[in-house]
Amino acid sequence: MPVFTLLTVIVLIMEISGQSVRYVVTCTPNWNHIYTGESVTLTCDVGPNENINDHYIYWYKDNEIIQREQHEFIISQAKYPDAGDYECSSASGVRSHVFTLYVADKGYNKFRVTFSPNYRNIFVGEEMTMSCETGPSASRNQKYVWYKDGNQLMTEKKDIKTYSARREYSGIFECGVQNLNFPVRLDVSDDVYIILQYPPNILEGDSVDLRCHSNPYSTYSKADEKTTIFYKDGAIIIKSKEIFHLPSATKSMSGIYRCEKTAIDGEVLKAEEIFVFVQDLFTRPEIKAPDNIKEGDALTLTCDTRRNPLREDTELRFTFYRNGQEVISSNSNTYQIQSAQLEDSGNYTCEVRTVLGTVMKMSDVTPIRITAAVNKPNLKLLPNKMVLGDDIILRCESSKGSLPIYYLFYHNETLFGNMTIHQKGAAELRLTVRSLTMGGLYYCASYNDFQTQHQQSAADNLLVVEPVADISITADTEGEGYVLGQSLTLTCSVRRGTSISIFWWHNETSVEEDSEFYQLQDNGKILSIHSLQYHHEGTYRCCAKNKLSVNRTFSVLSEIRSVNILKLNAAGLITIFVFTGFFIRFLSLITLSSPFSSHDRSIQWIVPGIGLLVIILAYQQGRILTMEMKVAPILTSKQCKLLPPTQLVLPEMISGRLPTPRLSAPNSIQVAKRMKRLQGYLTLRISTVPSQPLSSIIISKI
Repeated sequence: MPVFTLLTVIVLIMEISGQSVRYVVTCTPNWNHIYTGESVTLTCDVGPNENINDHYIYWYKDNEIIQREQHEFIISQAKYPDAGDYECSSASGVRSHVFTLYVADKGYNKFRVTFSPNYRNIFVGEEMTMSCETGPSASRNQKYVWYKDGNQLMTEKKDIKTYSARREYSGIFECGVQNLNFPVRLDVSDDVYIILQYPPNILEGDSVDLRCHSNPYSTYSKADEKTTIFYKDGAIIIKSKEIFHLPSATKSMSGIYRCEKTAIDGEVLKAEEIFVFVQDLFTRPEIKAPDNIKEGDALTLTCDTRRNPLREDTELRFTFYRNGQEVISSNSNTYQIQSAQLEDSGNYTCEVRTVLGTVMKMSDVTPIRITAAVNKPNLKLLPNKMVLGDDIILRCESSKGSLPIYYLFYHNETLFGNMTIHQKGAAELRLTVRSLTMGGLYYCASYNDFQTQHQQSAADNLLVVEPVADISITADTEGEGYVLGQSLTLTCSVRRGTSISIFWWHNETSVEEDSEFYQLQDNGKILSIHSLQYHHEGTYRCCAKNKLSVNRTFSVLSEIRSVNILKLNAAGLITIFVFTGFFIRFLSLITLSSPFSSHDRSIQWIVPGIGLLVIILAYQQGRILTMEMKVAPILTSKQCKLLPPTQLVLPEMISGRLPTPRLSAPNSIQVAKRMKRLQGYLTLRISTVPSQPLSSIIISKI
């Protein structure tokens, strides 16, 4: 079945079933008075519940078919012949209400035909006054030209008063001086009982009276007004008296209206349907702005709207908004910025309203983008001192520059991150510090689509702190017992940690850096004692500390290291071996128990000898003692007798053959020196303090 036939059948079925489709002609712009050269689009509207593509549309002008199939009829450049009555219909022939289009020359619209009373339809016999309104500047003696249906009327007056209208008065009226204004239609009825009266032109904001008017000369002139019902698009809107008052007309009030009354005899009188067309007072505004606006350029925004040709003198007020905030409000439809800045970017809207605020319209959002290159970014490390495992935020921001802005992040000249920002604000990159190598210099760079050259920030240093751990103390001499006067070096070692400070305690008392008893070296890591004294005895420990901030400090304490000074007990043994060649010629065993009394401070033995090789072993409680050895010239008996009484002299030599001693003791000190053959004395000096450990054995000359 052909598409045309199918659509026709569908429409006929809908109309037969009572689901009549109501066709309405609408227009863009939303008024029916246009100037020559302007464009207008007429649309055949089938309502919100219908798909226009399901309807085969016919267009009529002055009752003649002018177009098929298309639901829109476009007049691109209007001419006088384009004026007329337009209708649309379906294939079944059901037509819309008449839409009358008026065309006039622009610039000659200072005159306007008005009716009083303000209805475009009246009954025969009723009064009507038509006036040619010219505004306050018109001369009192002005002569006017009147036309009806294109024919000039024989009058030059401003007003035409009809005391008893006749049917032939129906038609289109125009007035002017030399040029005519938009025409206005008047309908005079005499063959109906009731009509719905409405103004010839209704614009947004107008106060409108719809009148369900009975023919005063009919037999039903006494119809009961208390039962007047008004309908819109088939639905009851109000039950009222004869007049339905609309205080401020809106476009939503456009539609098909009718009314009905109940006569005295009970008969329902229905008025013919009319199409009430509420025109725009002005079009919805639109913001117009130049393209490619650069920072520093002059910027002019225009809130563009068109006033209805019938009310071109309507005073309007314009308000501009940026991001929802009012920028300026005035009687001018322009907003000018002498030097556009980035902060002038945003989503702009403009509002147009009448002075009294009866009609108000808002534009769509228009994004205005001011383009500018980025400036040098600023980098902040939050914080810039971290502990392993902490999170850090790198915040990079260029305060100027068109969006989007592209950010790059560098660590020690190596790119490691990037980010794109589409709204004003900083780029923030979060990292977890997992190693000490993440410390060092960081910087960022920025650019945008209008400046590809990167802008680089100043560098910021990140300090990564490793908490101290694994601390220990070592000594340069093993063991815990030390000889009086011996030197001692303690070293505090820390295997992990950065920016470490080391502190020492002796017997739980802090060791000061300027102490006269200790020497601290290598930033406190080494504690040295040049000569151990009894006050050096006790426990030693070190502590390592580092910190991230005042509130975050890390420390670790070493184990305790004990230092003891050895004491000399009752017995000691010095063994002296004197060799001549390969045979032992002299052996002397000396026991120290007797000479070391509580009051003796030194004891000396004088041993006669010859050129020799001497091995001296000295022990005290299994620990070796330090000794010195020297050979002196032979003393005569007389000289020996001159020695102090505290000295013990061994004048005899014990000769014999003995096995070579085995020097296997682990703590042996071997002092050996080959000398020339000579006669002399071997002198040993032992110095000590009563009841204190043996500190040294000194061999000196007499």
